[in-house]
Amino acid sequence: MATAIKAVEEKKRVRGCCITFEESQGKWRTKQFIGTNIDSWAQEASWEDFGGAGTIKSLTVNGRKQTADAEGNVSLTIDNIDVDESLDADSSNPVQNKAVATKLSEVEAGTVFGMTAELSDDANTVRLALTNKSGTEIASADIPAGGGGGGGDSSATKIVLTAGVDKTTIKEGDVVKLTYTYDHRNTDGESTGQKAAIQIMVKRGATTTYNETVKETGKGTYTLDLTKYLLLGTNDIYVIATTTDPTTGKAQRKQCYVPVKSVTLSLSTGYNLASGLSSGGYSSSEMVSVPFSVSGSGTKTVFLYVDGTQRNTETITRSGTTNGSFNLSMSGLSVGRHTVQMVAEMEADTLTLKSESIYFDFLKAGGNSPFIGLMITHQTAEYRRQGNI
Repeated sequence: MATAIKAVEEKKRVRGCCITFEESQGKWRTKQFIGTNIDSWAQEASWEDFGGAGTIKSLTVNGRKQTADAEGNVSLTIDNIDVDESLDADSSNPVQNKAVATKLSEVEAGTVFGMTAELSDDANTVRLALTNKSGTEIASADIPAGGGGGGGDSSATKIVLTAGVDKTTIKEGDVVKLTYTYDHRNTDGESTGQKAAIQIMVKRGATTTYNETVKETGKGTYTLDLTKYLLLGTNDIYVIATTTDPTTGKAQRKQCYVPVKSVTLSLSTGYNLASGLSSGGYSSSEMVSVPFSVSGSGTKTVFLYVDGTQRNTETITRSGTTNGSFNLSMSGLSVGRHTVQMVAEMEADTLTLKSESIYFDFLKAGGNSPFIGLMITHQTAEYRRQGNI
């Protein structure tokens, strides 16, 4: 370097000047003069490397400056984070969402949410039952009817209420219909004709998306479309029937609970449809990269088909949005047009959910016929088209 500095003619020595010299056999280096005065030209401290030459010049991680080696590499040691699959009081590791949700479900199953009292057919006993959120009986006891001293009052009539949905686990945006049946009966099982106020409420956590009460509801079966009120996650649906005896003024109340789990599964691609067309198609030696982005919770599998035949798959275990790509070899494909399909699938409870299907065409080079390429995203009767010639 010192030799290269001295070799520069004095009339060419200016501030900001760059010199390139061969540092060793076949290895060239460029330095720039950063001094404020030409008098310091011969001092190596007045020179610094010019340009990065593809190397990292500075890297700071968590406030600490890291040093790169001569090739520009920075070695970082990142600890692997162990995630527990079950709750452990002695562990300080993070725990899977699934494990927490399972434990909360166990706690919820044993938590009292309501109580029912029904008079026996012979009117001699009353059955008291404690129920959880889903209406499952936790504990019960039979006590004599009209035993006195307790101040209780058993009813010779009861509300009969059932509720359900056509799908308890759905892909976000799918149609869900609630069906509920109401009746008011005496101990002989006959309908009394008593009408009720039916309240229907849809909640996701602390957010209430629907709350409506229909008064004077008679015996019958009713249907309500809840699609637009369901949010991503677990939605709690409550159907509550309340009656008031017109003679005694006594009120009766019964509630049904139905959960609906809404999950997301979305697939998109950044593939450029024109990339393989502008040059007349892909050659046999090319490897085409097909990028994708898949969103959803749980394990997802992305499939890639060419002309209806499965060519590749990738399994994603990470929740949220994950980016990936398929490498598609042109070798072995015939000259002309070919169609690619990509679709993601996910197991949710007992259902297999599918994302939108993405179709696009590409051209294998070698033919002379005109070619039109289409990209189509198909999701629930909705088509989005992108065309190139």
